[in-house]
Amino acid sequence: MANYVPYEFKKDLLKGNFDFPSDTIYLALYTSVAGYPVATATVYSSASPAGQVTATGGYTTDGRTCGAATVANAGSQPQSIYLNFAGDGSGANTITWTASTITAAYGVMYQRQGSGGTAANQRLVAVLDFGGSKSSSSGDFKVVFPTVSTGADAILSIT
Repeated sequence: MANYVPYEFKKDLLKGNFDFPSDTIYLALYTSVAGYPVATATVYSSASPAGQVTATGGYTTDGRTCGAATVANAGSQPQSIYLNFAGDGSGANTITWTASTITAAYGVMYQRQGSGGTAANQRLVAVLDFGGSKSSSSGDFKVVFPTVSTGADAILSIT
């Protein structure tokens, strides 16, 4: 599976359910998304499906913030409009779970409304495929978003 933008995200975007500069976008880590109905899921919930990384060490259920999101454009026509995520403050465009033993193959980005992952309006944004399991052992587990220059290199863009 490659990175995936759920159908419902596109619909929610056109309905005006996202305001990325003021929304809180989180990234939860998963060992497997085999049970995750990425094509039909509408909201994020830590209760379902199974596969989220176990909450131990530096990882807590529901993940961490992706940081401030900036909506930007890349040059002349046709322009790419894209999102750039600042990260959690641990480094440029970086989310870090410190002192953690984690194995994750996927990240699920969602619009966080509160803890517990049960709110009906915690909308899915994207499912990121890490290209296989990535691990840390009593160390830092980092997800680094790309430094965007053209929009084609962004996690989320519209051309």
